[in-house]
Amino acid sequence: MLSRKIEIQSHEVMAVENRFRRMADLAPVGMFHIDPQGVLIYANNDYYTLTEHPRDVSYPMSWYNVIAEVDHPTMDVEWAKLLAGGYVNFELRLRRPFFASEMVGGEQVAGDTWIIAAAYAEKDADGTVVGILGCITGTLIWEVKWFLYYYFLVFLTLSAKW
Repeated sequence: MLSRKIEIQSHEVMAVENRFRRMADLAPVGMFHIDPQGVLIYANNDYYTLTEHPRDVSYPMSWYNVIAEVDHPTMDVEWAKLLAGGYVNFELRLRRPFFASEMVGGEQVAGDTWIIAAAYAEKDADGTVVGILGCITGTLIWEVKWFLYYYFLVFLTLSAKW
């Protein structure tokens, strides 16, 4: 009887995990699952595309290598909050550069790749953090920041002529 209950529960857990992964694979954001030691356990295709994290690399904190070094202190603070059991929502830059798909003023806009990250600590019954689940997105924030920056430069150029 007990072994049958365990078998049923195991099957239910696997079904929930499979539904989550199917949903994550279809989501238009990068989704990830990281263990408390910082090992990337799972990431969907959009995560790998956005970050350019190698798919075959998984050692503790390997994903720090895709974050711009200037934002490592920000990530350190946010990671500590997650390990303490919290929830975070913040912006940071990736190492890979951003190139706009459209020309602006006859020039291709390039610069930092910005992302928005949101994550929470997954806890077991006694409150111990057992994983970090989250998502990242970036398309809109890059385009808005660079659009505003470009037009600010245009404004300064025109203002200087008056």
